[in-house]
Amino acid sequence: MKKHGWGPIRKNKAYLFVALVILITKMFVFNSCRGGRGFVVPNVLPEKTNQLNGADLDDTTLGKPAELNLSADRIRNQSSSEKNGFIASLIQPQKVLISEKKISPPSVLFRPRAVQRTVRVGIIPLQNSVKMFSLKGIKIFEALGESTRFCGLIEGEVVFKAKEKKIEVVTNLELKQNLFLHKLLIISELPVNVEQHSYRGEFEIQCQSNTEALTVINILPVEDYLKGVVPYEIGKLDSSVYDALKVQAVAARTYTLSKIGQNLERGFDVWATVEDQVYSGIKGEYPLCNRAIDETRGQVILYQDQYIQAYYFSTCGGNTTRIEEVWNKPAQPYLVGVKDESGSDVYCGSSKYFQWTEAWGRATLDLILNKTLADEEEINFRSDEIVDFNIVERGQSGRVKILEIVTRHGSYQIFGDRVRWVLRRSDLQNSILRSSYFDLEKKKNNSGQLDTLIVHGRGFGHGVGLCQVGAIGMARRGYHYIEILQHYYKKVGIVRVY
Repeated sequence: MKKHGWGPIRKNKAYLFVALVILITKMFVFNSCRGGRGFVVPNVLPEKTNQLNGADLDDTTLGKPAELNLSADRIRNQSSSEKNGFIASLIQPQKVLISEKKISPPSVLFRPRAVQRTVRVGIIPLQNSVKMFSLKGIKIFEALGESTRFCGLIEGEVVFKAKEKKIEVVTNLELKQNLFLHKLLIISELPVNVEQHSYRGEFEIQCQSNTEALTVINILPVEDYLKGVVPYEIGKLDSSVYDALKVQAVAARTYTLSKIGQNLERGFDVWATVEDQVYSGIKGEYPLCNRAIDETRGQVILYQDQYIQAYYFSTCGGNTTRIEEVWNKPAQPYLVGVKDESGSDVYCGSSKYFQWTEAWGRATLDLILNKTLADEEEINFRSDEIVDFNIVERGQSGRVKILEIVTRHGSYQIFGDRVRWVLRRSDLQNSILRSSYFDLEKKKNNSGQLDTLIVHGRGFGHGVGLCQVGAIGMARRGYHYIEILQHYYKKVGIVRVY
């Protein structure tokens, strides 16, 4: 038998000693990490979930509902540099840092889907002529069904006119054809000036045969469109309320994507006005807004895997309201009334429209109602018939749900937001009433007839969804943009779809 001696035994002991040292080192590092800066774990995203209702989420999707709402204290205690770094890391797909307080950051689930990323915006409706100009000229194509035909490259100003149910092109350049039956497509390498406003993207000009007028449609990527929307909808805010810009970007993106393809009969998705979202092209772009749009790229608000109706408005006056109490629309679980406050601290309290008063003398009131009530009720209304005004019912938020106007020949009840359109303000434009969140004060003359009507109101806007000034107030108090969105839109998930 061969003798091995002591050498191999010493060698094996050396191996065991080294292994033991390595094991102890790993345990020490692991424990020190747990007790100190935290440890890093992979952020494994699910392949599929059935719901994105915030109340029903579990650990396999976005995490528990409490994990979706980042602790306000966690944010408020961070320094500015820490907060900026934390926000920038929200949608990093690689790793998530779990803090020593075991508080998960707000999560944005990345679930790519087939999304139409271009939007058609009606920038000029029903106008007889339109001027266009671009520094590198514009290329004109005639749209022929699914194909297009190149008509020419024109430098300098071009005027398009509606003529005999066709589109006439007026320019210094001689074209083989200057009268077109079909719609035109306009393309340029640089932004195009349309009626003194510069826009990105491409353009489509349609001749509305039933009105002998032109409609101009701006076709561009959704993210570029938002750059001309966010500054006009919420304002050019400073970096102290940066998260409010992110809130507006996500809400406006959700609203836009929910509208794409919903109005095929008119040829475009959204108007460039308050009828949808105010959009003014390149002119109003603001670097901080652009940054907020870029950092939330593709992020939308979903309820049960569907885009929400992301309504927003200026000032709620302390309470938002349910959608069904404002318009004749079905109730939505995410559009319910919320208290816009923390204790006695009202988030939109800094708005100049938080409280307001509007008054009408009898003559002015008669003049306004003679038009608005007649239009609303389709009646032959005479100004001397008004007897009284009564608030019949209020909604849960305190807004007027039914306003009764009593006349000599009967009573008329106005519902929800229509109250603002009937009882218009006494300014030169007869603008709609700031909100339906008000009380009535009636003054009568010696004969007992209504002489003056005074409204003491709160807020500005319809009151459904996101309160913009409230969002600014929450951002100023250190709330994260996901916290703010989930304060105003209940039971929703924030998801990046592209």
